[in-house]
Amino acid sequence: MLQTSNVIEVDSFLALTIGIIVYFTGAKLNERIHFLRGYNIPDPVTGGMIASLVALALYLLTGKELSYDLTTRDILLVYFFTAIGINARISDLIKGGKPLAILLALTLVYIVLQDAAGVAAALAIGQPSAMGVLAGSASLIGGHGTVIAWAPEIAERYGITNALEIGIASATLGLVVASLIGGPIAKVLMAWGNITADSNAKLTVGIPHEREDIEKINHTSIMAVILVLHVAIIVGFIEAYAEAKKGRIGAHKVMRSLNRGDYSYVVAAMALMSGVTHEQLVKAVLESDTRKLISVAWKCGFDPFMAETIQKKLPPIKDSDVLAPDSGGRFPFDPTDMDSALNSMQT
Repeated sequence: MLQTSNVIEVDSFLALTIGIIVYFTGAKLNERIHFLRGYNIPDPVTGGMIASLVALALYLLTGKELSYDLTTRDILLVYFFTAIGINARISDLIKGGKPLAILLALTLVYIVLQDAAGVAAALAIGQPSAMGVLAGSASLIGGHGTVIAWAPEIAERYGITNALEIGIASATLGLVVASLIGGPIAKVLMAWGNITADSNAKLTVGIPHEREDIEKINHTSIMAVILVLHVAIIVGFIEAYAEAKKGRIGAHKVMRSLNRGDYSYVVAAMALMSGVTHEQLVKAVLESDTRKLISVAWKCGFDPFMAETIQKKLPPIKDSDVLAPDSGGRFPFDPTDMDSALNSMQT
């Protein structure tokens, strides 16, 4: 943990540890407070609200702000989204029948409503419509992962530097409000319709509360799940590598990695997309050779403004070495010069 004048920087390991503690705090509170458990408030939401209040109190009382290294979060997000739907079966979808079709239709309708409201609000305050979509279905339906994936693209294309923060705030607000409102509404509707759960039904996820003390997850089952997740992740990386070899990584993926500090991925992706060797590109970055870096960005198909952003964010390039687009928004070098720079990196 590092403390500067007004910011307490929490490293990745400690951030993960705090996250686990926050989760168990929420689980214990939900276990002891019948209201929270009865209205199906998720454990992370309960613990997260407590943690948010503690952080707010720290800021109000001392003026100190907590800043977390989210490297571990980004890794765990890969596990999380890999695991989504891993237990789904086509037979289960077929069994869903009419209720599932109605739920799907309602979901599609609310996606349109969320985006319409978001775009209207964004335009009303002079923001681009894409910001309305980010604060609409992208965050409220897609959640934090979708926001993390698309915010850099919106930030780069529309110049909204805090697009990620806005999206994350919207996704968090949606999660909290849905958890606080959804459970109570469902409880009331079930009571009104005299709907009771089948006590013999098998849970798709988790263990019934009354069997938590007798049903245990052992090391074999944990390792089996991790193995399945890793195989799925490896398949995804192989597909991503194949796409990269074809030059199909996409600017938004590079921007996302750049914004989260995954510089090794940015350099590797740009090397694959441009055809220069990884070693030569690393050398250009370390030597702050922005002429070569801009040429590589041009070869990758990035626009001049993204090339400027890459220069600003990749360490150890200094601000004084950054070459911005010209007054017409074009690259500072003509194609012949950039081709020459690329050729020098391949010899």
